[in-house]
Amino acid sequence: MWACSATDEAGRIRERIRQGAALAEDHDLAGLLELTTPGFRAEPGDRDGDGVRETLAMAFYHYQRFQILHPRPAVELAEDRATASAAVPFLVVRRDRSYPGLADLAADPAAWLARVGENADLYHLELQLLKQDGEWLATSATLRGAGGIGR
Repeated sequence: MWACSATDEAGRIRERIRQGAALAEDHDLAGLLELTTPGFRAEPGDRDGDGVRETLAMAFYHYQRFQILHPRPAVELAEDRATASAAVPFLVVRRDRSYPGLADLAADPAAWLARVGENADLYHLELQLLKQDGEWLATSATLRGAGGIGR
């Protein structure tokens, strides 16, 4: 029987996070919520899917056209390999804003954070994930940070 290595699973989770960022940039609320389980909860505010939809709709309206910049997410698989956690700092910037050199630092989160910290405030997203029918879905999310984003 063939089984995926922990490295493969971490890569799948990172790809899921990249997919979520792209869906957010496209203002695709339905697509984002498809990446969550039915009982998904988000903090702060203990929001369910409907609460998350409202919050994201307001953010999309506020930022209009934006991009999400982030380094490589940290992923930790549980021993059962059916659950995992991921953490990623990210920056929301208007599409017309650029940060030269950030792409070169994607594999080095500490250097990425140091460079971004010079220019803007950050958000930090922590996800709990569940592998369901071969797909990684978020069961919960905690968002920290804010202020001055997209200067």
